[in-house]
Amino acid sequence: MDNNYRVPQSLLALVVIILGAMYYYAAYVDIPTPEDTVIEFYEAYFNQDYSLAAENISVFWAAQLLPEYADQEPAELLADRSTLEAEAAQFFTMVEQQNPTPPDVSIAVNPAYTRNGEYSALVVYELTQGSEPISMEIAMLIKETDRFYIINIYPLQEANLKDVQEFDMDALDTDFKAILES
Repeated sequence: MDNNYRVPQSLLALVVIILGAMYYYAAYVDIPTPEDTVIEFYEAYFNQDYSLAAENISVFWAAQLLPEYADQEPAELLADRSTLEAEAAQFFTMVEQQNPTPPDVSIAVNPAYTRNGEYSALVVYELTQGSEPISMEIAMLIKETDRFYIINIYPLQEANLKDVQEFDMDALDTDFKAILES
């Protein structure tokens, strides 16, 4: 039996090219939508994966949760994302220990009310427990660098859904751009 078979060099090069293309796609093409960000945040939180939940929040929201960061400049917060994510995950763990999420909670995004700007987005969703609605909320997102992150969450009444559709996204974009550039 002859075992002198060698893997062709072109096959090794093809593997390297495929791996590079996969990395490029994941890093630069497959950027989550604002709806994906909100869903991933809640699903991670409900599954007690607080590190993943923290990866979906803005450093500006994290700074609101963590008072030791309240006085930092936006550029400092953006540069310190990994530390803020780790500390926000610890914060979520502490909150969940003191006030656990009820079982069977899920999220349903209402894409008809999603609004996207250049630096901002609004996502309307409903939290349910089993088949019963718990609350309707709106997440405000900011595009910090390459993608959108949740900067805040507000309760929303059904009577105010029309206001979401009429919301001035240009003004919000201007405000968020000013924050990011300061």
